[in-house]
Amino acid sequence: MKNSSQINLMGNENSREQLANAPDVTGEDIEHRDFQQTKYKHMEDVGNDLFGDDDDNDDEFDAKVAADPKSIRQIWQSSKVDVQSDLTKMPYNGYWLSKLPTGRAMPFHRTDHFTARYNDDICYVGLGKSHNGNLINDIWQFNNITNSWTPVETKTAIPPRYGSSAAMMGRLLVIFGGGDSNKLYNDLITVNLDDGTVAFVDTMGQRPPPMVKAPMAIYGKKVCVYGGSQGLFILDIEHLQWRCIPKGFQHSINDPFCTYGNKIYAIPEDTEKRSFIVINMETETVSLSAEWKGSGPNRKNKFCDMICIGDYIFYFGGEHQSLVYACYLNTTWWFIFFVIPDVYQSTMTQGKITSDGLFKIPLMHSNSVMYNSRTREISIFLGFPFHDFVPTGFLRIGDEALNFCHLREDMTQALEFQSQM
Repeated sequence: MKNSSQINLMGNENSREQLANAPDVTGEDIEHRDFQQTKYKHMEDVGNDLFGDDDDNDDEFDAKVAADPKSIRQIWQSSKVDVQSDLTKMPYNGYWLSKLPTGRAMPFHRTDHFTARYNDDICYVGLGKSHNGNLINDIWQFNNITNSWTPVETKTAIPPRYGSSAAMMGRLLVIFGGGDSNKLYNDLITVNLDDGTVAFVDTMGQRPPPMVKAPMAIYGKKVCVYGGSQGLFILDIEHLQWRCIPKGFQHSINDPFCTYGNKIYAIPEDTEKRSFIVINMETETVSLSAEWKGSGPNRKNKFCDMICIGDYIFYFGGEHQSLVYACYLNTTWWFIFFVIPDVYQSTMTQGKITSDGLFKIPLMHSNSVMYNSRTREISIFLGFPFHDFVPTGFLRIGDEALNFCHLREDMTQALEFQSQM
């Protein structure tokens, strides 16, 4: 890669035109709800499904497989969880499993990286911190269907940093902010994923303050960056002009944010505020949701993962082993989303069963998270814990669980309506 250099887009008509002509990002692009029942078929790559085994046993396992491929199933069955005796029977279950990625290309494990969703199958991740605190400046493509990684080659090096935010605008990756050991940044960087061109965008107007882990999304021809109590900052992409909507609530940088349709959902820094910060990118307003109800997650558990799927926000992970939680946004009602390990692809090292017979997913935090509406799976990767390899966790929510939840909410609304008649 070449050394990075400052590019003034105001004087670079090719780069400026490339950014201005990128396709609008609409709610339909961001929204990926799929309520149709789809049947998931297990991948049969057994060798990639043994995440959780002791690395010291890899040679022994490989030798057994080479000598007798049929022994894979026997090894697998001997390590699986006894779901019938250990777990409490629930009306529905999501399924947890994990796999090693296919192929030889694989990024360094990291935290404090960005994640930008391109479509149901593809996302881009990059930058961040390695396990020893070194800053990273590479970018990778992840495919959750093939469970594989592909490095993104750039013509210009991006300065290493952590805590950057990113979003997609067509084939243009837009990166905001971040920091290194010396300072925080409020710059805007674009990467053309077709030819690897990197542009350091020169913007005008009321720029956002330097920030890390800022809630960010692109809607139409607007780049929206939330600055907490300093307000919502909006970049007009056609004119490269920033402006600020001053109203805001301080969000917690140790908690996640997620985007769905025309809204960004973030968590308030004030733990007394039991509600979401809702940033409406279409109306350019910031508000608090209705107060949370039900059995929600522990707010003291930091660096959790969060993703919005249809009318639900899923929340899990963190510095402490956690159940999987979901919030029905129409009523802001939290509940425990029941999960069990996939008996064919998980081991006891991949989670913990509580005294109540509920399954806690493995200890993980600061991860990348994406959802595929066709397979109806949440993919979880990178982040903590650190490994020499990069395993992918899959949370299957669509075989029966999501349908049950929708039916439950519909029945509840019908009963409430009938009681008011």
